[in-house]
Amino acid sequence: MLTIIDTTVRQLKGQFHLHTSRSPDCAFPRAVVMEEYRSKGFDFCLMTDHEVYWDSTELDTQDFLVLSGVENAFLPNPDHVFSLDYKTKKQMHFNLLKDLTTPCDAYFAHDEVMVRPVDYGIDSWNTHIECYHHHGQLVILNHPSWSHLDPEMMLAVHGCIAFELWNHASIVSTGSIVDEVRWDYCLERGKRIRAIATDDAHLYGEGNRECGGGFTMVLADEFSKIAIIQAMKEGKFYPSTGPLIRDMKIEDGVLSMNFSPVAEIKVIGPQAYEKVLARTASDSLTHLEWNIDESLGYVRVKLSTVDNTHAWTQPVFIDEWHSTR
Repeated sequence: MLTIIDTTVRQLKGQFHLHTSRSPDCAFPRAVVMEEYRSKGFDFCLMTDHEVYWDSTELDTQDFLVLSGVENAFLPNPDHVFSLDYKTKKQMHFNLLKDLTTPCDAYFAHDEVMVRPVDYGIDSWNTHIECYHHHGQLVILNHPSWSHLDPEMMLAVHGCIAFELWNHASIVSTGSIVDEVRWDYCLERGKRIRAIATDDAHLYGEGNRECGGGFTMVLADEFSKIAIIQAMKEGKFYPSTGPLIRDMKIEDGVLSMNFSPVAEIKVIGPQAYEKVLARTASDSLTHLEWNIDESLGYVRVKLSTVDNTHAWTQPVFIDEWHSTR
């Protein structure tokens, strides 16, 4: 039996992309932002202000943690065809997360101002990812849809622990889309990348639509920064905009799951494989049992509610499942 999500392991609700007044395009103080997330049931947030690194325990409490990190964007290069979305000058953005599980003598300092590297295309992105690793950082690939990142370009980026499948602010405010097509493009070509859901919020307070719409559930052994980071490195997390997955396992070729009530269960695989296993007019589905089609290279499950919120499992790779039997 392969247990993917265990009911005995605590799930921590986390936000891996947000902004405060430390960013030039946000007016809300960091304490106000963290309190809003805490009040909405979040257990932790990653501080990802633009180009100014956070590494402090100032906002940590007994029931809420603030992870160390930053968002680093590449400068547009209008004279170079390697720039992303050349006509609109969109840029590559990465979020960095301090890796506490592997001590490093080159960590970035609190309040250190990051340089925005000039965009010279794929090789420059990968070179900087290697640099981030040297400084003890885990790397997240941000908002491929907002960046208009070609699927082939995403395929060629190496060294990211995850990418933003759902970037809430860009979806509700700029017309970006959920990045399932790019995800499957990479997965069916052998790139084993996992997904998160985030807010990228810049606006907060009553009536805002950016805060709390995308989140990532992390299966951590304990409530600590190290446990959260270790779980991320081991792939023990899933993205959601609403539904929660209670457990997930494979036994005797049968994938079984329990989850909060949804209206649709869909299984997705390579080469446009998509199968709706159940659909109702109300959120009444809470269980799945499905005989895995072993001819597929991978499978992933998408759960959807009548209010159009979703949760996604990470892909299950058939060869890795076989190796556990």
